[in-house]
Amino acid sequence: MATKYSDFIHLQDFLPVYDILEEGPSSWQSFIPTAQFNEMLQRSLTAITSSEISKRRSIWVRGTFGTGKSHASAVVKHLLCDDYDSIKTYIENINDPALKSQVRNLRQNKRYFAVTLKGVQQAYDIPRFTLSLQREVSKAVKAVEPDFVVNSDFTAAINWIEGHRRIFEEEVIPNAKDLVDNINTADEAITFLRNYNPGMYITIENSIRETIGSVFEQTAIAEWLSEVEQEIEKRSIANGLIIFWDEFTSVMDT
Repeated sequence: MATKYSDFIHLQDFLPVYDILEEGPSSWQSFIPTAQFNEMLQRSLTAITSSEISKRRSIWVRGTFGTGKSHASAVVKHLLCDDYDSIKTYIENINDPALKSQVRNLRQNKRYFAVTLKGVQQAYDIPRFTLSLQREVSKAVKAVEPDFVVNSDFTAAINWIEGHRRIFEEEVIPNAKDLVDNINTADEAITFLRNYNPGMYITIENSIRETIGSVFEQTAIAEWLSEVEQEIEKRSIANGLIIFWDEFTSVMDT
């Protein structure tokens, strides 16, 4: 015979803070869909599937600390980007029949590629914002497709240095204090760039401009992302690219 509250009420395990970059294998599935989540999911679906350009906009999730923004975003990420077999059980938890059907129909035909970021990510200004996105997208793509060459501002800088080693080592490095304090050779600079270091890219770009003139053109990030997405689709990796940036407000504050 039931005699205690615990005989009727049970609490599931939960994380007080959800880290979208350090998820357990199935921790996202502990999220309980709510009406607010359904609205967030519906807007996400509209943003990636609508034929109306005006509706294909980024989704900004706002709320006070601890209200489940990161966890909810993780659920959207998994629903749109994981293998269908691994999410079809969770889809049954969506209590809106029309939305449930929409998710099921979409995912039986399409899958998206996720790139996940969190916090400032060294995106202290527009150039570093572009470089940070290029870094994370490039790493994510190469993790699943090692031979996928993602041309970026980093690779453009590497190519220029490799083609102008003498100029870089004899005219740029010795006359650029910020560089000479950190590197001595072209190979050392290339190593920094291959590791997608935004700070070193900016230093190299500024040093070259101040010694021999401008040689780099910074990529328009929207066009670059579109090109990467097209290649992802061409290679049948996924049907589109979605970026999930947790704690993005910290970027806006810089």
